[in-house]
Parts: sequence; structure tokens; C-alpha cells
Amino acid sequence: MKFKKEEVIQLRKNFMGRLSWIKVKTKKSDLKCPECKRLYSDIQDEKIALMIIKGKSNQHLCNDCADKYIKLGVEDLDKKVKDNKQIKKDIILEIKNMYNQNIPYRIKKLDEYNIEKLTNIRDEKLKSIEHQKFLNSINSSNWKLEEYLVEQYQVIMDKTYLKHTSQIPDYFHDCYQDMFDCGQGYAQNEANAIVFINDKFYSVEIIAEIGSQKQDRGERLYWVENLESIEFEEIEKPKKKPSTIYKYNFNVELLAEDKIVLDKIIEEYCDKI
Repeated sequence: MKFKKEEVIQLRKNFMGRLSWIKVKTKKSDLKCPECKRLYSDIQDEKIALMIIKGKSNQHLCNDCADKYIKLGVEDLDKKVKDNKQIKKDIILEIKNMYNQNIPYRIKKLDEYNIEKLTNIRDEKLKSIEHQKFLNSINSSNWKLEEYLVEQYQVIMDKTYLKHTSQIPDYFHDCYQDMFDCGQGYAQNEANAIVFINDKFYSVEIIAEIGSQKQDRGERLYWVENLESIEFEEIEKPKKKPSTIYKYNFNVELLAEDKIVLDKIIEEYCDKI
């Protein structure tokens, strides 16, 4: 062997086409393997190998002699490339199976990603699957919320989509539109809510990014463009607000349809007493 293992920086079998090499090379030394001295025209392999040597010119050689260096412990980049292709193919298959072939648009072009990015995508999905299993294991069937918490504080309890605090951000990302009062000439960029999860209460603050547009007439039109942040913290159970019963005795002249509306309002409040 002409070189020691420590001198070889890189080795790649099947790097160059053998016949193409013979056609373009004119020096006799380039037409034979410098290790075994065989003419490239006499060997059967379709390709020859290349070595990068520390402090010296690149070295061509036959694949058989390249194998001898590989046995010494030199890494074969050709095998590494093939292995990486197979690894990439296997990871892509894993990802597709985890998504049941319904790949989200944001990661649609899997073939264009390197192994590191593909691994991250796979691992994130695995974590998501495991977390969903954890959420499914939470039994929320016995959760109960006192009526005053809903009536006085509008506390939110969702036994399916709010079983754990990790679900809070996604929950409000899906239903924030009705929480902000925006329109022509006015806008609200902050909203608050209280959620009940497994006998605990959490105060949630949602900050919105407001968009606007000048109108041909009147003031600007405002709307919620996106959410800037969702933050939450555990709080004490809200206390019931004291209420007093008031009696009213009055006569009022109403249209028939207005009486229906008033009767409904009175009925709702009477039910609360």
C-alpha cells in the first residue's frame, strides 16, 4: 500500500467512469492503477475510485485496491452516500406512514430535505403522536363546573379539546375570531378568558395583531389579522359574586313581539334566582 490510513482524507469507490477516464487521459501513468499496476483497460469494473491524500495530489485507483484501504479502516464515501440515500428513503417512508400519506403542505417536498431536517420532522411527529396518546388517556368525564362560574365569569370547560394545558394555545387559535370586537372605527387587540382543566383554573390572555384599511366613507375598518401571543397562568378558583333579589312592579305598553322579547329576558333572569 502506497499510503497509510492516516494519510487518506477521503476515499470514494465508483467515482469515475473507467472508459471515460481512459479516453481523456494521455499519460501512461494515468492509464493504470498506481497500486496494483493493472491497466484500466484490462479490468472489468465500469468505474474506478478516487482518494484524496493529505498534502498530495488526488489519487486514482481501481476499486479492488480501494477495498484494501477500506479494510484498513478508511471510510468509503460511495457506501456512505448510498447508505444516506437509503436512510433518507426510510425516514420519508416513516413520515408518510405517520401522516397516513396526507403530508401537510408546509412539509410537502420531503425529497428536497436533508437527513437532519427529515429526522426533526419525524421526531416532532412522533412526539405529537405520543402526546395525543397521553391526552386520550386523560379521563375528563367526571369534570364538573358550577353554574355561577359560567354565568358570572364565562369559564370555559371543554372535555375534549381542553384536557391539558398544552392544548390552550391551539384551542384559542381555533376560536379567537369571536373574542375581539372590531369594526369600522374601533378595534380590540386584547382578550381574556378563564379555563377549567382537571379541577384547576387558568387565566388566559390573548393579544391580537390588528389589521386596518381606509374606507371611502367614514373611519377606518379594523379586523384581527393574527394572534401575537397567548399566555396563561394558574389562578385560584373565582369566588361567587353576591347577588340581591330586587322586586319590580310596573306597567309598560308594548307591542306583541316586544312582549315576547321581554318575557324571554325575564324568564332567563328568573331561572338564575
